[in-house]
Amino acid sequence: ELHVGDCLLVQIHKEAVRNKPVTVTPEVSISDKNFFIKYSKNTGMGFSSKIKDSDFRKRIKAKFSKLVPSGYYVICRTNAEFSDESELVEEFDKNTMLLQKLVDKSTSRTAKTLIYESEPGYLSMLRDSNGIEYDKIVTDSPDVYIKLKDFLEARGEAVYNRLSFYSDKVLSLEALYDMRKNISELIGEKVWLKSGAHIIIEQTEALVSIDVNTSKASAKKQKGWTNGIENFTQCRLASGFPPSAARFKSVSAVAQGPFPYSGANSNYLPGAKVRYTASVRRSV
Repeated sequence: ELHVGDCLLVQIHKEAVRNKPVTVTPEVSISDKNFFIKYSKNTGMGFSSKIKDSDFRKRIKAKFSKLVPSGYYVICRTNAEFSDESELVEEFDKNTMLLQKLVDKSTSRTAKTLIYESEPGYLSMLRDSNGIEYDKIVTDSPDVYIKLKDFLEARGEAVYNRLSFYSDKVLSLEALYDMRKNISELIGEKVWLKSGAHIIIEQTEALVSIDVNTSKASAKKQKGWTNGIENFTQCRLASGFPPSAARFKSVSAVAQGPFPYSGANSNYLPGAKVRYTASVRRSV
């Protein structure tokens, strides 16, 4: 039971967005390569939905469910299926002990004190790579270089073959790879497709709006799904229009069918995977 003035251990769940404050949760968790462990009222163990091997599930649950401390919930991640059991045991013991230390430490700390900070995103990406090969890692930050070096050495990887420090003072690493342009394209609203079409993604407070435009693809009259969208002349509408009754001009959103016919300005193909904004006319 909580009272005004009580201190509670919480974890940041979502960063502040515009005028919305930071969201926190009392279910403190630690995510690693093979396990996701959280401090919870419910004690138990679950598995990623991507793990389909029932024998693996039974074997791991029989071995680890007895080791889960009271008040902890453990989720076995997809990577665990490709890891050795000795590695799983080591990681499980390390993170359950770490989480318990965080809980114990919080009882002797004042409010608004940082108890634990997770590893940087670039290390998490390498940790969860699941054996994906990469040619080289290049950085011009000394701090990042040291963290990457320690991380790779701890994993037993050949550091000097994979990791390099960029120190050219004439041409920066950012300019060498044209990073500003690439980043602006990644976070921009417009995403160009190889076909010549483009997608516009806009974030609002209530939803994410996605608009697909055939753009240059319609002018090229190329084959493929963009040409098919622009030149669909045969369709079946739930309203009973004959196949030649509709002409589709542009795409307004991507969705999963089937969809019903819902008016003169928004027409849907039953069973299709794309929603079409169209002008519909009756055949005479």
